[in-house]
Amino acid sequence: MTHKPQIDNNFKSRLNEPQVWFVLFVFFAVLPLVIYYHTFKIFLENGFERSRSSMVQTYQRELNSFGSKSTNRYIFLQQFQGFRDAIRRSYAEKEQHPALIGNLLKELPETASIILWDNRARIIPSSLIRNDKIASDSTEKLVDIIINAFDDYSTGINLQTLHQIKKFEQQNAGFFAEMIPLLGRGFPVSQTLTSPNKVIGNYMSTAEVFFYWDFFNNKDNALGGFLVVIPIKNLSPVFGLKQVLNRELGTTPENVFGFFDQTTGETAVSYAPLLPVARKIINRFENSLANPLFVDDWVLFVQPHPDSSAASIFSLFSTVSLRESFNNDLRSAQLLLVILTLAATFIFYHYFKLANTSGLSLRQKMAALFFMCMQLPLSILIFLGIRFSISQSILLNREAETRLFELVKKVDADTLNYYRSINEWLKSVKKLPEMVNLDKPRLRETFFKFVRNDQLESFYLTGANGEIEFDIDNLAGDNASNRLFIKELGMRILAYHSGEVNAAPAMNPLDDGLFELVTRRTGVMHQVLWLGSDIRKFVFSDVVTTADGRVFASIAVLSKTELDRRYLRQAVNNNAQLNPDTELFFIKEDDIAEFFPKLSTVFRANLLSLIAATNYTNDIASDLLEDELEPMLAAVGRGVQARDFLIGARSNWNQIMETIHLTYMLVGIGLFFSLAASLVLITVLIKEFLAPVSILSNGARAISNGDLELDLPVFAKDELGEL
Repeated sequence: MTHKPQIDNNFKSRLNEPQVWFVLFVFFAVLPLVIYYHTFKIFLENGFERSRSSMVQTYQRELNSFGSKSTNRYIFLQQFQGFRDAIRRSYAEKEQHPALIGNLLKELPETASIILWDNRARIIPSSLIRNDKIASDSTEKLVDIIINAFDDYSTGINLQTLHQIKKFEQQNAGFFAEMIPLLGRGFPVSQTLTSPNKVIGNYMSTAEVFFYWDFFNNKDNALGGFLVVIPIKNLSPVFGLKQVLNRELGTTPENVFGFFDQTTGETAVSYAPLLPVARKIINRFENSLANPLFVDDWVLFVQPHPDSSAASIFSLFSTVSLRESFNNDLRSAQLLLVILTLAATFIFYHYFKLANTSGLSLRQKMAALFFMCMQLPLSILIFLGIRFSISQSILLNREAETRLFELVKKVDADTLNYYRSINEWLKSVKKLPEMVNLDKPRLRETFFKFVRNDQLESFYLTGANGEIEFDIDNLAGDNASNRLFIKELGMRILAYHSGEVNAAPAMNPLDDGLFELVTRRTGVMHQVLWLGSDIRKFVFSDVVTTADGRVFASIAVLSKTELDRRYLRQAVNNNAQLNPDTELFFIKEDDIAEFFPKLSTVFRANLLSLIAATNYTNDIASDLLEDELEPMLAAVGRGVQARDFLIGARSNWNQIMETIHLTYMLVGIGLFFSLAASLVLITVLIKEFLAPVSILSNGARAISNGDLELDLPVFAKDELGEL
């Protein structure tokens, strides 16, 4: 019995129905295009947020730098230095001096007094003292005291130890009491007289005036000098800031600096047309907790003024350029989406009409099936890849910043271990054969090497009577001014060591702090502020017994800056060997031209804003900075232990993002091979499917022509093979 297959005479192709084509159009054309557009929009938004965040950081650092320069003390210092340099340049043209003095007084408060003297310490008539209670002879005596005191200090004769400082202030206490109407109460006499070219006084100190003095040549009285006194009372903390805002050159209609006073409501900006905008945004800031505050395309960043609790400085800048760039790219993407959607609409409509007229060939149907089936998963894959790369890049950036932060902190903290190793080395010095035998020629040779290698600055051996048995001052520089200090210190060390504390030289109790620290704890490096200066040094004391039984106090003085420099160089070199992916560097805080290792000019220029930020916040700051070849993620912080240096670390940004780039590459390779394999597969399938159909078509045509003997080959054991 032969089985007769059932034939559905009612079968009709669904491709002739418009709703089928509409569903195919939505799912395999519109939906993938929308996903592509949304993916690109996410990519643009991420770029916009990163650019805006970078801009906020940049202006925040500029505000930090601006804030440090907005104090009256800093602004007055710039004005005084400019006046000094102008007088020096035109020293021979005396007729120009009154005009220069007048210009300076115009910039200063009306209460300011200026005293000028010539190279013989005689008061110049152009001087202006805004206090009738000060006699001319008192002014001349003040100038004499300044010149003589600084002379003694710079040559090491006086004002070197606390005892000398106290004695000097006691001797001149009566005179400075008479000068209270000009100098005010709490005037820091010794600090002022030994500190030319510095503005003494601030709103947080007990001093009642800003005081500045200097020689016109910044060295000695060969050209004379001048001093300026400005009473602090009733002087607005933003007096100088207003002048700075009036001549701030870096401002544009999209970037301004300013200040506002919450007490008086006063607001000032460096670009006057933006004052209404600034006031409006500041009003919103006062009712908000956000800082920075984003209002439309404006960003307001606020910091308290260093000298005032009521006034705040701010940076107001616009991100409209970023927004316009983002909108332009987004409009381009929208336009492309519309064009592609219209093109897809035309193509689908064309094939819909073709299916209802002449029909679609099998080749066309299978090619369309492949193309449509690939679009949706491909768009989803790209969308997920972009989202993953964005989130992963944020994580990688945070991890890299954390590593850099930890490295900077570790390098600074390990400075203490380096100090301990130096301390152990100093303790071993007394065991040197030349020290035990007091072989002075060999001692000098040995310590000359120490000095030449910056291991020591000074070394002394003193006896119980204060005699200096051995010293290397002539090798380490001119330290003769410290001999009195060394003698007293050596006598105190030996007296305490022998138990005869009362035999130590009588010293004022105010001086005992430093002496007690060094004498009672021998064998330990003590970090001290060197007397009469703001230089930090290490003082190491010990007791040495020679082979013949004599006992000496050994005193070693080391420059903390040099020790830190040597340690940081070692740390940089060690890190380069152990961790080549991250580079350490350090910069001298007060001289950014000194750095190690070599940094490119481009990187150093971009590093300035980061340095300004870390100097202001006393914390580690990081940012992505451009270098000559590749961008670098850098972190910089002020040393806590190595306080004279800025310690930094940087990593190659492309290496940090290497996994992201690898992800992009793998996704791209995967897409390429998937498409290639799909093309090969569809080609094979079309060939495997269309070849038997073509043979069947030819056979059917032959049968219709009456040829019943045609033998058709069987290609496969499937439905087509059976047919």
